[in-house]
Amino acid sequence: MHKPRYHGLFIALSCFFAPIAAWGETAQWDSSYHDGVSAYQQGKYAEAEKSFLEAQAQAEKCGASDADIAMILNSLGDVYGDQNKFSEAEPLYKRVILIEEKALGSDNPDLAPYLSKLAMIEYGQRKDDEAESLFKRALSIKEKALGPDNPGLTGCLSCLALVYNSQHKYEDAESMSKRALSIKEKAIGPDHPDLATPISSLAVVYYVQHKYDLAEPLFKRAIALDEKAPDPEAPAVVNHLIDLAKLYEDEHRYAEAEPLYQRALAIDEKYLEPNHPNLTSIREKLRSLTAKSEEAQGTKK
Repeated sequence: MHKPRYHGLFIALSCFFAPIAAWGETAQWDSSYHDGVSAYQQGKYAEAEKSFLEAQAQAEKCGASDADIAMILNSLGDVYGDQNKFSEAEPLYKRVILIEEKALGSDNPDLAPYLSKLAMIEYGQRKDDEAESLFKRALSIKEKALGPDNPGLTGCLSCLALVYNSQHKYEDAESMSKRALSIKEKAIGPDHPDLATPISSLAVVYYVQHKYDLAEPLFKRAIALDEKAPDPEAPAVVNHLIDLAKLYEDEHRYAEAEPLYQRALAIDEKYLEPNHPNLTSIREKLRSLTAKSEEAQGTKK
């Protein structure tokens, strides 16, 4: 939204897949690693970072395999990425990709998630050309492995659309978003909660072009689908609430925007540490909204 950065699309994919450790020194880093996974799942980023750093030091000291090192680095990158600490996450993901390329080859589909994570980090640092290249590579790998209409492509398509939005390549962004939505809708039907994200992605394309009449019903549809999900207050819902709130704010519909921001804040407060940048951002939006609303009311008087 207005050249958004790190639009909530960063998803940790691999920190839950820890191998069983052998006896001896390896078990020491394995214990630290699992402590990190547990802390990460609870949103305790400081604890997760400490445990993963300990696991990395222990694993490198005892000569752990490249695969184990990559797993630890990837999880540490997820911790930094979730906190928008892009400069800390970037070298970790780059090292993971080098390890995985050496082990798997440059076109293995298992490489795609790491490329996508690095792409989101580059996007967060306004390195749009690098992000575009990485997402395209990840998409190409997946297309070769899965075919052009597999639902597994939709994440890459939606993220690539986000980058195109930032580059003002709106036709490309719309094409990617519509393709992602079409693939997903054919696979799961028009009323499945998992359709909310590709719908919202298309809405963002229209929003950044100020086509609010096209964006608003899509944002509403996304939120309605979120509310059908098993957990209607999952963290992913927050982005869709904020998107619609921002649209209302831009149209000076402050009374409609405020409850959406408040709902987003309440959800994030359940999952994130008090000083998390996402919470700070929503609180700032609410303060700004209050000031705008009071100014508008004063003008009417």
